Amino acid sequence: MSSPDTHPGWLALLLLLPSVTFGFFICGRLVFLALPSPLPWASAFLGSFLALFGCVLGLDGLSLPVNLSTLGGLLTLLSVTGWLIAGRPALSISPLKSLPHFDWRDLIWLTPCLLMISSLLVQGWLNPLAGWDNCFRWNYLALLVHDQSSLAHYPPVSTADYRVYPWSDGIPPGVPFLNLWLYLSTGSTAGVLIIGRIATELALIITLTWRLAKRLHGEVGARVSILALSTSALFAWSIGLAQETGTTAVCLLILVNLLHDYRSNPARSTAIWIGLAAAAAALCRDYNLIFPPLALGLLAHARAPRRDLLAATTAALLVASPWYVRNAWITGNPLFAHDLGGLLATNPFYADTMVRIRAFWSPFHRPDAIPGLLAALFAGTGLLGFLALTSPRRNQPRSPDIAAVLLVLITLWILSVPNTAGGWNYSLRILGPIMPFLALGVGSWSRHLSNRSLPWIGLLALPFSADAARRSWIFVNTPLESPWPYNWKTFSAYQPSVAAVQDPDSFQALITLAQGEGIVLDQANYVVGVRRRGGVAISIFSPEVETLTQAEAGKPIAQTVAELRALKIRFVVLTQQDDFNTFCALFHRSMRRIWVIPPTLDLGAVRLYDLAVMNGEAPALTVGQSNHRKPPSGPNPQ
Repeated sequence: MSSPDTHPGWLALLLLLPSVTFGFFICGRLVFLALPSPLPWASAFLGSFLALFGCVLGLDGLSLPVNLSTLGGLLTLLSVTGWLIAGRPALSISPLKSLPHFDWRDLIWLTPCLLMISSLLVQGWLNPLAGWDNCFRWNYLALLVHDQSSLAHYPPVSTADYRVYPWSDGIPPGVPFLNLWLYLSTGSTAGVLIIGRIATELALIITLTWRLAKRLHGEVGARVSILALSTSALFAWSIGLAQETGTTAVCLLILVNLLHDYRSNPARSTAIWIGLAAAAAALCRDYNLIFPPLALGLLAHARAPRRDLLAATTAALLVASPWYVRNAWITGNPLFAHDLGGLLATNPFYADTMVRIRAFWSPFHRPDAIPGLLAALFAGTGLLGFLALTSPRRNQPRSPDIAAVLLVLITLWILSVPNTAGGWNYSLRILGPIMPFLALGVGSWSRHLSNRSLPWIGLLALPFSADAARRSWIFVNTPLESPWPYNWKTFSAYQPSVAAVQDPDSFQALITLAQGEGIVLDQANYVVGVRRRGGVAISIFSPEVETLTQAEAGKPIAQTVAELRALKIRFVVLTQQDDFNTFCALFHRSMRRIWVIPPTLDLGAVRLYDLAVMNGEAPALTVGQSNHRKPPSGPNPQ
């Protein structure tokens, strides 16, 4: 697989705006033009997301290549068809007239908001794809489809699949497809182009939060809500990750806005859009499958007629089910790689890994870390969290839709805490979509305020926004560290490229010594790094290394080594950069087989096992012989 482009080039940058305009808005607007929506341009993004997902999935299902010609052509065909079906109307821009009007005095209270927005855009330019999982999951899958023009090896099942995609995943690839469109339509795979998606999602989140806050609290309340949102480092961080949290937030805000519209003005087309919004959320991440039934329950609570409920249900099923049916067809498990307590088929190595992750990060195993998690949560929500918790309850509009979404998101986060390999702080990203809904609660303070007081409130919020803007860049690693002594050296130490094996010589010596034979690695980001440098990287989850699990049968280690050598595997590399890696290795049914043996070389961050040496085929390695430079250490969430 080729490495992503370092620089996009001026042509790619010039094409970014038309790429976003057509692929994220005009396409969906035209495809669903015959289906009226009270949120025309937000629904346009939703429709584009669904059209893009369906086209990529359809092309792959028909064994047609996924490239700019086929994907762009199919999206154009669908757009023209939708326009013709709707009767060839002119596209109205009337929704833009509902945007607020500002004058120069508004710049005072808008400054904290502009600071947060500017910080996210600058981060997207200097440190694109800031989420650690991008290097082997979200963005990696986009690059994989870009290079191979297909989804052939996802989700991974066979040995060949794991040679291509290293992690045991079956997550719906809605977010990677958004990245894929930007790469195909601009002719570049430079990560900085994802700033187009970040800016789009941020703009939608702000405008949708504004719309709902204005409906609940009035104009001043809307401004207070947006002002409060700009003080949350957790919100800015979750958007800047460029993973699924920003897209999920957009889908849920569209969903709640539509539910409020339906309650005040029931319409079957709105009910259908509600089903589509819930289904789109379910295509961002598998645990979001809870939102289609939740949306239907809230529609029933709004006393929707049976036909509206049926229409919404049908829309959600038609949109969300194809991916999960595909998963079941390929893997035997629609929720691959979750086994649901052994009820469904999955990768046994991955299932065992998740058992070890839950054991290590369980609150019962680490109760002393709970205060630190709560402190990080407080630092991430900042002024927004304090104002939301203390907001006036009297005469505050009640919204069962907002309450239900908040309850589900909080529950999902609590369930995710022991299931996140990157640690408890990294699990906080799931709370990112909650922040706009908390901001809606802050809007209730507006009944004590007037427009004249907003500039003063903006000045008071400015230091909190500045703190949040800078803290969000290194939030996952040091959420409690003061950002004021922040410098470029500190920033560069936490860049996600570290997890992607930033040092080009880290594994180059092993690749050279392996001479085309396999290198087994327990970290997906290392697999990607070795593979991009021409090495034969093998994921620990691959069926190729199943022989490592035979310890229970009493097989001698020499026999295991011989079997691995027969499979042309030369090296096994196990991470020991922190307590978590060591804990997993000691108990994991694959890794523990080797871990108990003294390594050929102890390189600090990793333990290196040269199977040729262990099998008596080669002389012992030395650090000088391998020309070793220590692989990067540090946080490595998966």
